[in-house]
Amino acid sequence: MNNSVWIFIAASEMAEKRFRKYTSAHPDLYSVNPFELHLVFLDTAISNWQRYIADRMERVQKQSNRVMLAPTGTEKQALLLDFEINFSDRQMLKQMEDQVLDIVVILDSTTDTVSSLLEKYKICVPQDDQTSYSRVAYDPIEIGFREKLQELSLIKTKTEALMRRIQGTTSLVSSLLEYESAQITSENAQITAANGRSLEQLAQEARIENITMRMLTEKSTRDASSVQVLTIMTLVYLPSTVVASFFSTGFVRHDDTGKLVVAKNAWVYAATAAPLTIMTLLVWRLWSHYRTRRIALETQNLHAATSSENEKENTSIDIEQNAKGRATLRTRIASYRMTKVPQP
Repeated sequence: MNNSVWIFIAASEMAEKRFRKYTSAHPDLYSVNPFELHLVFLDTAISNWQRYIADRMERVQKQSNRVMLAPTGTEKQALLLDFEINFSDRQMLKQMEDQVLDIVVILDSTTDTVSSLLEKYKICVPQDDQTSYSRVAYDPIEIGFREKLQELSLIKTKTEALMRRIQGTTSLVSSLLEYESAQITSENAQITAANGRSLEQLAQEARIENITMRMLTEKSTRDASSVQVLTIMTLVYLPSTVVASFFSTGFVRHDDTGKLVVAKNAWVYAATAAPLTIMTLLVWRLWSHYRTRRIALETQNLHAATSSENEKENTSIDIEQNAKGRATLRTRIASYRMTKVPQP
């Protein structure tokens, strides 16, 4: 083999650094076994994956501890903790699970690549008179490929354990969410039952009040009928009462012959009664007008107070919705930061 062609696609900074170090240590690349360079890049990739798996395991450990320490049920009221389990935790665990699945696929592909390189190396390297065992024991390149296969197998074992841990934590989070949902449903059912009992009591009180109001209305109707009868009787006897009152005054008297004689100053009676009647009607009119104005003013003030309370309630609702929106936004930003991981 006189020529070797190497194509690097999106090589990492560490890979470039190790390639430069290797080429500086071996100026004449034509005299170097190209499988050694394969080992350099495999070692770089595997070390990156080890750090990536360690980072994933640390994050899963934190999430698992967070789930295990989360209060449930009545413990939430007794403990003052800064976190709670919600659906964003389930989404984060799902993202981690998908990432670990990708790692498993990549590790299988890398293992196949290393195995293929080892087979190619066995074909390309000329066989000597040594036995197969001695050749493997003293060939550093073949030993390096076998070590990389062992490292990949160990990383895959850790990845599978990580996958099982993520699945267990996910199952626990799902159970906690279902438990919390059941608790909320039970509390809502209790509140609904209490509201139903309160409404039933209100309905019973309303029925009693309706019966009482009906009785009062019937009584008022009977009283109104009695007053109406009295008013009619008063109107019937009013003219005769006025005439009798007039003739009982000193303005009308009988003379010696039995005839009625009206005094010359009888006009004083009419001059006094007419102004008093007019003044009585005027006072009644003023009182009716004042009462109407007062009722209208009280109604206006009541409408103004109701509108002010509605505006305050709407303002408090808007403030609460804005606070919830900001809290949701902060939760999403925190979830995004936690799901943003370094690439290997």
